[in-house]
Amino acid sequence: MPAYWAFAVGFVLWGAREALESGALEALVYDHLDHDGAAEEYAKVMGRARSVGLVAVALSMAVAGPVFAGGGYTVVGVASVLACLACALVALTFTERRAAAHDEDPTGYLDTLRAGLAEARTSPKVRSALLLVPAVTAIWGELEEYVPLLARESGAATTAVPLLVLLVWVGATSGGLLATYGSRMRARGFAAVLAVGGLALSLGAITGHPAGFAGIAVAFAMFQLGGVLADARLQERITGPSRATVTSLAGPGHRPVHHPRPPRVRRGVARAAAQRAVRPVRRAVPGDRAGAVEKRAPAPTARGGSGTCRSDPVSVPRIGLSEALATAL
Repeated sequence: MPAYWAFAVGFVLWGAREALESGALEALVYDHLDHDGAAEEYAKVMGRARSVGLVAVALSMAVAGPVFAGGGYTVVGVASVLACLACALVALTFTERRAAAHDEDPTGYLDTLRAGLAEARTSPKVRSALLLVPAVTAIWGELEEYVPLLARESGAATTAVPLLVLLVWVGATSGGLLATYGSRMRARGFAAVLAVGGLALSLGAITGHPAGFAGIAVAFAMFQLGGVLADARLQERITGPSRATVTSLAGPGHRPVHHPRPPRVRRGVARAAAQRAVRPVRRAVPGDRAGAVEKRAPAPTARGGSGTCRSDPVSVPRIGLSEALATAL
């Protein structure tokens, strides 16, 4: 088991990677396409890239178990480092094609930062697009890790949970591929995509049956498509020389929502919220009639040991995860 400092350093490096990548990748791809007169292909390229990324993550999760069983943390750590080095080598092959520089273009770090902030502040179109990107991408990004919990709550067997999660991942992957056909979508079409996603997510979640995951998969596809299109709209509206800086401003609105704290902490918060939702308990009601789970609290006995509480038992109503979170939050 790695030491605490190893995880701490890993999270610091993870944050540094996101900070360096945020905005820079999008600007690099868009400037390259714009230089070649193919800026309209941006949504198609980024949609495919995100889909490939999701497939890669799914494959890594599939092999992580056998690799860990065979070599433990050492082999997993070495494989992670090698994967990062491979990504860095691929990134070095990217060609950078900038637009022709002008005398008034910023040259230093602070000048570039000021120019980006000024464009985000003074351009209503850019500002609205900056707000739209995190609003769309944070929806499915934050809900993704609760999909397995929802699968268990729907009554799916433990062996079926991975299949339902895979179905949702297929939906998210297909959403990125659909960006090829949605790049020319107007505002009404974009709104319809988000509306369909919200409706499908609601219907799929409230069914309380594994079949509802088909709707959740459709919702994730629509939200992934909406995220790619929102990013493409932002790139189209940026006209200044600080494209990477402006794009990176959408990161602070998305990542604190998507990655506010480690997954284990977030699950603990959700669990605490569910407990808070059922805190007002009632007196014992027969479980067969009211769907209650009877819980007896241990109490000290006359000899100082622990025994069964002789007071009236307290029952907690059986409540689902979605209802508990809705009540608590």
